[in-house]
Amino acid sequence: MLRFIGQLCISRPALVAILLLSQAVAVLAQAPANDDCAQAILLTTSPTCTNTLANTTQATASPASLPSGTCSISNTPDVWFRVVVPSDGGVTIRTSAAAGSTTTSTILDAYSGTCGNLVLLACDRTTGQGGTPAFSSLALRNLTPGSMVYIRSRVNNTVVVMTGTFNICVEGLQVTANRAALADGFLSLWPNPAQHRTQLALPALPGQAAAMVEIINSLGQTVRTQAVTLSPSGTTVELNLVDLPAGIYTVWARAGQASATVRLLID
Repeated sequence: MLRFIGQLCISRPALVAILLLSQAVAVLAQAPANDDCAQAILLTTSPTCTNTLANTTQATASPASLPSGTCSISNTPDVWFRVVVPSDGGVTIRTSAAAGSTTTSTILDAYSGTCGNLVLLACDRTTGQGGTPAFSSLALRNLTPGSMVYIRSRVNNTVVVMTGTFNICVEGLQVTANRAALADGFLSLWPNPAQHRTQLALPALPGQAAAMVEIINSLGQTVRTQAVTLSPSGTTVELNLVDLPAGIYTVWARAGQASATVRLLID
């Protein structure tokens, strides 16, 4: 059977073929630029988390034969990134919520090797408190400086295949270590309870020259702010409490991407 389109005479099989080809081209045109490992976007390791937007909308799933360890979910659309291992041999890869996105959970797989011969280094399919899905992260150590790590990222959902947007970034070891140092409770006050002044002790935070300290009252209001110059071996600074009413306060210290709090009682 022949179909006339304008002044053209096209057979039905040819017309079907043209329509299918146009649909395929449209789908491919909408796919993310980093849909495959070979087109992985290069991320830069930075001292602070500099986010890049990941978008799995219209992405395709990598082959099921690709190793993914305990994080395997079949037929999940993914996008690819890569990072060069810095001289200290380690990176921390983080994902987080993107503005306006409904994505609340992600999966990360990290590989060494080449796109045609990938070797799984680690994966993270994070579940938060109570089994609630959460954003994944990977801390990779003892890697060869200058080598390439390939990162497969995707939305985590075990019920239906989901796509969406989320943030991804790569930090060096130093930032991660500083965050851990404060989070592990190395922030201390003496005396506590205190009256007119107290001493705040901060741990050594390599690569950080300054910190900001705030004293916050029980209403959530910042009542004191103090900039602190940090020492490579750890820092002790005096906090002025004069004219602050008796009560319970929170001391919040921030240095780069690291932060921690400690309770202060003024009597």
